[in-house]
Amino acid sequence: MRKIRTTEENNVIGRKTKQLPITVKHTIKVEDIPVPQLIAIHPEKLSLWNLICADLSSRDLLKTTYLHVIEMLVHNVVIYHNLTKLVEKEDTTYLTQTMAGETIIRSNPVFDQYIKIQHSIYRDLTALGMTPRDIIYTSNPAATAQIKEVEQEHKKVTYFK
Repeated sequence: MRKIRTTEENNVIGRKTKQLPITVKHTIKVEDIPVPQLIAIHPEKLSLWNLICADLSSRDLLKTTYLHVIEMLVHNVVIYHNLTKLVEKEDTTYLTQTMAGETIIRSNPVFDQYIKIQHSIYRDLTALGMTPRDIIYTSNPAATAQIKEVEQEHKKVTYFK
């Protein structure tokens, strides 16, 4: 069996170990962010972009690595609002007939897209740390300590496992 060497052993024999890349720890200002062209031409998207960036900046979480996720979130939220209007107008299901003449209920394809975009928005919000739980952790140190204390108590509960 092959022995796994430690970093010190590798350095003694002249092998270099791979170093992990250093991540950017500095936040950026809202004013320094270039607004993507597809967002800048739509007033609704632009106001949402500004709202999200201002929120992240106020919590010192706005980083250049988040810009693509923010852009996806803005597009998804606008699509979600448009699909909401369609679902309200058309309903979530419709009746159709089979070849045998039976009436069956089918899900509206617009509603299916509506559900998919909801999951996408939630994924983007989670990635940005914008869920209510994430916001409590980042904005209120006292609440963070309280939540961690409750989590420790929940770990002691074993009868659900």
